[in-house]
Amino acid sequence: MYIEINSTYGSITHYYHFFYGVMIPLLLYSIKNKKNDFIINNDLGPMLKILYELPLNLLYKCNIGKRKRFYIEPLDTFKSLYKNKKRISYSDVKLINQYFKKNVPFYISSNEKYDIIFIERSEDNKYKLMNYSNYTLNKNKMIKNLGSTSGKERRFISNHKEVAQSLKKKFGNKFINICLENLPLFYQYYLFSNAKIIIAQHGAALSNVIFMKKNSYVIEIISKEKIDEGEDTFKNLSKICKLNHYFIETKNNNPTLDVKGMNNIVSKLLTK
Repeated sequence: MYIEINSTYGSITHYYHFFYGVMIPLLLYSIKNKKNDFIINNDLGPMLKILYELPLNLLYKCNIGKRKRFYIEPLDTFKSLYKNKKRISYSDVKLINQYFKKNVPFYISSNEKYDIIFIERSEDNKYKLMNYSNYTLNKNKMIKNLGSTSGKERRFISNHKEVAQSLKKKFGNKFINICLENLPLFYQYYLFSNAKIIIAQHGAALSNVIFMKKNSYVIEIISKEKIDEGEDTFKNLSKICKLNHYFIETKNNNPTLDVKGMNNIVSKLLTK
């Protein structure tokens, strides 16, 4: 019997909210209840194709026979501000990683592994919210207010190339600079699950820290304004996943990083 999934999130156009609002809760339900047949009747926007990468039997907007319905309870409120919201547990984190490890395709697992990964923000035209500017749910203020910008247009590291070149020179084949936009989900899992250090600006890419091994390192580059607003989403998520999380605080959303300082931080963490 197919189970009809209903998300309280409606149209999903942001990877982080999709990841913890829909995909992870759906996978946990599937794993714990040994169910693989689902009907998705919510509009998940461009994120729908990510679900089809998973080894589940998914139908989209179908009416077939009798089916059970349930609502997915989102898990993406990791900020300290939302203390009473349901959050993922470390035992759930282990279940998710066992699932991905078991199902990772051979052509993914034969790729290179990297100890240090520096995430570069990309100007993405497939997932940016401007694709939904004329969406019929105009009353949805979230979509309207977020506007027509992609992640890189909101935040970027002004000397990203210089920092990446310096890290590459120092750490060689242990290091990779990479954009995650449009990469297969299982390859993103593979990269994060084998990395010792992830360096990224605050943003949706850090959703993938759930895939990292216990005691690995997360370096989150974040503006002072965000910290002052109480933004500790990925700090809390890292704590749940038993990772070591560090903030690099910047004055604004488009900082120039200390190249030598970044090299020193990474060197110290690798020797721990």
